[in-house]
Amino acid sequence: MSTRPIDHARLTEVSDRFRATPPPRTPAELIAYDRLRGELIEAMGLTREEFDRMAAAYAARRGAGRGRAA
Repeated sequence: MSTRPIDHARLTEVSDRFRATPPPRTPAELIAYDRLRGELIEAMGLTREEFDRMAAAYAARRGAGRGRAA
């Protein structure tokens, strides 16, 4: 995990914009969405590679939980 500092104020601001953004439907929207995602990752103090590894680990853990009896 990165040791870069987290900018909490910026993270809150970018996170709010990210949550308010609808899923991209056009190529231009996809570019804007990717740019905003990059801002969010940067505000977390992560690189894209670190974020991708973290997201993959989270998805694997969630996937492992499926199929178990409730």
